[in-house]
Amino acid sequence: MMNNTLSPKSKTPFDKSKWRQKKYSHKSKVQEFEEKRRKSALHKYYKELKKSHLNPPEKHGNCGSWSEFQEEISQVLSNGLAAAGRFAEVNQESNPFEKAKEELEKRKKEKDERIAMKQKQKAERADALQKYKKDKIRKYMKLKKKTKKGQPVMAGRMELLLEKIQKKMGT
Repeated sequence: MMNNTLSPKSKTPFDKSKWRQKKYSHKSKVQEFEEKRRKSALHKYYKELKKSHLNPPEKHGNCGSWSEFQEEISQVLSNGLAAAGRFAEVNQESNPFEKAKEELEKRKKEKDERIAMKQKQKAERADALQKYKKDKIRKYMKLKKKTKKGQPVMAGRMELLLEKIQKKMGT
């Protein structure tokens, strides 16, 4: 038989309560989300450093150790890009956050203009419709009039015909 002292580490038993907490707990999901977001921010930051020709501490001599570099990065992430010491030289125009913010403001402005234009057109349409309905009711009232015996009153009809002729002559 084999000696148990020479065998590799024994496998830890499955802990169902820890697994359940990790799988279904809101707190653990929030922690996972925050970790992903932090890693994504670091990745974007390193990418931006690479674009702006600044290097991590192994290649750049200003920072002593990796932990100092991590602290500096956390400071940059919390305070913004210009707050950190050696990263202050990164051009603000190339900051993707600022570009995205400007583009968002531009889109909002365009959207507001479109909304204002649509509201103006809607108001004009409503006014035109109201004017049309008012004119239609006026014409209907003139055509609807009857005498005591039920015959149509010709004066209203003649007025409408006169208006039509004058409108054609005017245009």
